[in-house]
Amino acid sequence: MRLIQVLHGWPPEQMGGTGLYVQALSRALVSLGHEVLVVAPGRSLRPQLKFIEDDGVRGCQLLQPPALSWTAAWRRSTGLTLWRSLLEKERPDRVHIHHLSGMPLGLVSATADAQIPVTLTLHDYWLPCHRGQLVDRSLDLCAGPTPTGCARCATGRTQPRPRDQSRATHRGQAAAEAIRAADWLLSPSEDLAQRMGEMGFPTPDICPLPLVSPATPPAPQEDGPTRFLFASSVIPTKGPQQLLQAFERLPPGPTLTIAGHAPSFDGHPDFAAQLKTAAARNPNIQWLGPIPTVDVPALMARHDVLVLPSIWPENSPLVVREATAAGLRVVASKHGGAAELAPSAALVPPGDVAALTTALEAEVARGRTRNAPQIWQTPREHAEWLLKHHPGEDEPHMRD
Repeated sequence: MRLIQVLHGWPPEQMGGTGLYVQALSRALVSLGHEVLVVAPGRSLRPQLKFIEDDGVRGCQLLQPPALSWTAAWRRSTGLTLWRSLLEKERPDRVHIHHLSGMPLGLVSATADAQIPVTLTLHDYWLPCHRGQLVDRSLDLCAGPTPTGCARCATGRTQPRPRDQSRATHRGQAAAEAIRAADWLLSPSEDLAQRMGEMGFPTPDICPLPLVSPATPPAPQEDGPTRFLFASSVIPTKGPQQLLQAFERLPPGPTLTIAGHAPSFDGHPDFAAQLKTAAARNPNIQWLGPIPTVDVPALMARHDVLVLPSIWPENSPLVVREATAAGLRVVASKHGGAAELAPSAALVPPGDVAALTTALEAEVARGRTRNAPQIWQTPREHAEWLLKHHPGEDEPHMRD
């Protein structure tokens, strides 16, 4: 079959866990004999399609001029024109959309209108929440979109203007239409599926994700202090600031490694720099910054406990799969989908430094023990599952 995968950036591996998953899935589909094109947004003064080749997987960027406002990216007609021309050129048998940031929200309906089956996997909350994580500017969990709340988040105004609320309403309507236009709506976690239903959207089917690359077999554990690892984006919603506070309360001995890139985060421009400065004061904390994907298994092998104290309700974080496949113990936030991946994880209320400290102390008391490695589906097995379970083309669209 001719298949299109839609992602929010190229190259895929630079788009976090979702990008790594799409890259692994695309390569697995190619290995099964299918033709795959990964489509992502890009910037150019002249709207155009730019085709790319990467290790057997073709890519295509929908290049558009930079968006001048938060509303422009999701409603520009130039993106839809490019998309329709791409569908006409490629004539795909199926389209699988993983993220639409930087793309027009009408892309889903345009695909369905072309009578091409479309699958939509929700890797985060970007469709109902333009910030993507159901967390507002004050880092408080949001119950769901409202015109006033979304306008306040988008503009930073305490009292948003009526036109801001109107724009937020229109975006919400466009997002709802995109969700309902999909033939097959998927969620990697039960938690996200439940939250989507509670917000009034169709409840997605559950589609567990694979381990994108094999884990390194655990090495024999040596005596010594417990080694904690934070391996994720260094942004406020991932909770590294609470982890640093909790770690500072522990008696000397255990170590902490902080690994991950530090993208800009709206409203907190100096977050990573300030955190790095604070971490440098403790000799038992190592700040690695971003690391190549190929080095992650070795990084896991050098640690005992993964800590992911996210404030936002994580959907189905890849790093937890990698940690459990390597036999690491896990400390994670009580809400979100991380707990679904690590049944034995120590769960703490998000933002609760005292509870996180207690959980770290318990892990220190356990020493350098490991869990049995957890077995996960491979990308090829996952690709075969998707192909086998895709709804038949004669079945009605979810929007009907």
